[in-house]
Amino acid sequence: MTFLKYVLLLGALLNLFNAFSIFSGAAHFTGYTDGYEINYLIDTAYHVFPGLSFFDKLCGILMLGIVVLGVMTSIKIFGLRKDAPAYVSGLYTSLLAFNIVRVLGIALIIGSITQADMISLLTISIVSAAFLICNRIYFGKRQYLFVN
Repeated sequence: MTFLKYVLLLGALLNLFNAFSIFSGAAHFTGYTDGYEINYLIDTAYHVFPGLSFFDKLCGILMLGIVVLGVMTSIKIFGLRKDAPAYVSGLYTSLLAFNIVRVLGIALIIGSITQADMISLLTISIVSAAFLICNRIYFGKRQYLFVN
């Protein structure tokens, strides 16, 4: 159980970095700069696809909300709160929904969806579904712990 507490906090921290990466537009070019300055690539993408800038800002703000939910979930787990399992399920469900909306939104804005985006979406969906199932089983067997 202690492991889960810290994994959720680590996940919130990683999502915080992800939120800033999305908000700044840098998330589109992770590892794909080909020697170009990252700000040049971001400015070019926003010039070619004007709606992408607004969408990135919106997604960055939504990811910050997920970070807050992750921290709240960790606090619930630390306190063995009765509603902690529901928070964990809500966290993974919101991450899944966020990623689906983000990939599909980018596809609508740029007019296509890449194979990498489809693989990412499929991977995120499978992993999120697996985490939801595993956590439901995990918390189902430990209901007696969450009584506060």
